[in-house]
Amino acid sequence: MADQNRKPPRAFSWVFMGTGIGIILISFEVILVDDSSVNAPLWVIGICGLIFFLTGVLIYLGEKSRYNNLLAAIMVAAMGTVGSWVALFGIDPGFSGGIPLLSADFNLSLARLLFGFGGFLCFLIAGYALKQQFTRKENSK
Repeated sequence: MADQNRKPPRAFSWVFMGTGIGIILISFEVILVDDSSVNAPLWVIGICGLIFFLTGVLIYLGEKSRYNNLLAAIMVAAMGTVGSWVALFGIDPGFSGGIPLLSADFNLSLARLLFGFGGFLCFLIAGYALKQQFTRKENSK
């Protein structure tokens, strides 16, 4: 039987944190990239970096940290922000694929609806995680 208290390798967490910091530095224009490769506002890119960074922090802390729910709420709310931005402001050529035999306009509307629903769902999950963070846990005897 596997040890239930085993933490994932901390080195793995540094990959996510380093990637997140790199993306955040791009969003603050400390690391310069070709403008043609940027398909979203820099604040959205910064939020994506925050998601990677918080993923690394959560892996580093392990499952038993008292801050897991709070950090997860922030991370999932950030995901909801990105999904909502895509639903509301994503450029039409940025959406590809779709359901064959349906019009391009319908597929575009469907994609925006799905991204919006995903963002809304992320906000609900973040709210639940916040509730879990700030609800006093009673010790059962």
